[in-house]
Amino acid sequence: WRVGTVYDLLPTLSVYGQYAEAADPVGSLLLLSPANKDFELSKGKQIEIGVKQAFWDDKGQWTLAAYHIRKNNLVTRDPNDPALRIQVGDQSSRGVEPTLSVELTPAWRVDLNAVALRARYDDFSESVGGASVSRNGNVPTDVPERVANAWVSWKFAPQWTASAGVRYVGKRYADAANRIEMAGDTTTNLARQ
Repeated sequence: WRVGTVYDLLPTLSVYGQYAEAADPVGSLLLLSPANKDFELSKGKQIEIGVKQAFWDDKGQWTLAAYHIRKNNLVTRDPNDPALRIQVGDQSSRGVEPTLSVELTPAWRVDLNAVALRARYDDFSESVGGASVSRNGNVPTDVPERVANAWVSWKFAPQWTASAGVRYVGKRYADAANRIEMAGDTTTNLARQ
């Protein structure tokens, strides 16, 4: 469920806030098995606040959002028996996300966005050599804490648009111990619609 509100400070400037709670099954609906039938749902809570403004006769808009997400009942290997899976602990993230979209002309548009977040295991242990080792404070596996996108679109014919984009994904960790670091990368995308 979710509850939220929006307040217009000006006709083109709004602030908003929301609170949400959600629950996820341990696996997908198609892959549920008797082995995980006794697991609790993984539950999450999110608080988000933000501000959004339109400008330049509604040809541009920007948004700045800040959020905090907390999730519990994560699934991991049992520290006492690595062949088994158990539910443990919590992880959380808090972040800021700015976006900017501008229609420069009827044919040209620019879209920018970025994310800066701090994601951590708050209560998480895993088995290492048969012993339980706390990973509290570590960054969750495969979670980049910096992401940015830039897109330029050109509507060159009535039903045709060409787009070019650059995406940056910051460093991530391949393990819960944060010892195996995957370097950040930048990709270029081209599209035609």
